[in-house]
Amino acid sequence: MAIFTNYIKQDEPPKKFELTQNDPNPFRKRTVFRYSLPYKTKVVIMINNEEGQIIDKLILPNQEQGVYELEFYADGLPKGIYFYHLIADDYVKSREMELIK
Repeated sequence: MAIFTNYIKQDEPPKKFELTQNDPNPFRKRTVFRYSLPYKTKVVIMINNEEGQIIDKLILPNQEQGVYELEFYADGLPKGIYFYHLIADDYVKSREMELIK
């Protein structure tokens, strides 16, 4: 398993927090989603399985304002439903994704 983030250049900075649905969904090995930060803040991204166990966790202590693309690689994980969470300042958002083999 691995999580990678990349900054996405935008013409205008985001005005609110946002977490998009992963694409593709369902996915086989790799999926991507985007999140937006309206100001510099600490960011925590967690991936959980259906039982609530933490599969992966990424902590970014001072991420700049902007839009980011996150790539998640599910190597070694069994098929099933997983949840990903964005925690930034007082914002918490979760979404569901499905891994198929």
